[in-house]
Amino acid sequence: MRYADQWWNSKNPAYPLIKDDCTSYVSQCMHQGGVPLTGIPNRGSGWWYQSNNWSYSWSVANSLRWYLSRSNNVMRAMEVEKPELLVPGDVICYDFQGDGKWDHNVFVTEKDANNSRLSMRILIMPAIVIGIMSTRRPGQKRFNINFFTLLTTNS
Repeated sequence: MRYADQWWNSKNPAYPLIKDDCTSYVSQCMHQGGVPLTGIPNRGSGWWYQSNNWSYSWSVANSLRWYLSRSNNVMRAMEVEKPELLVPGDVICYDFQGDGKWDHNVFVTEKDANNSRLSMRILIMPAIVIGIMSTRRPGQKRFNINFFTLLTTNS
């Protein structure tokens, strides 16, 4: 979590500059947590960065979400149903439009003792999630959230 706290609001020069990219930041946090790179140099498979080149799953929110859901992903990620099952080092993926194209990823950095609040670091600012938004108002489009626990960094 030190990496997430240190670099949430600035660019680490050891990684490629990808402007306003939450997914690259989440990838950096996972890599610093011990997740090995895999699939170099194929941008369409694996999860990696190398100099000024990287896989889609390293920097594209939709690609990382689908990579995490694959059974053979290097993170050994497993989707869980409730945020209460997450721990620091896990990932939350958001589909804000509810259209199946995932728009945003965050890295969980803290969990309170009551399992009622998760803190996370996202690129540029910290955020807090108080649970799943499972209801919607009339006319409001539902958005999707997926929770992934990473066995590679949490075991």
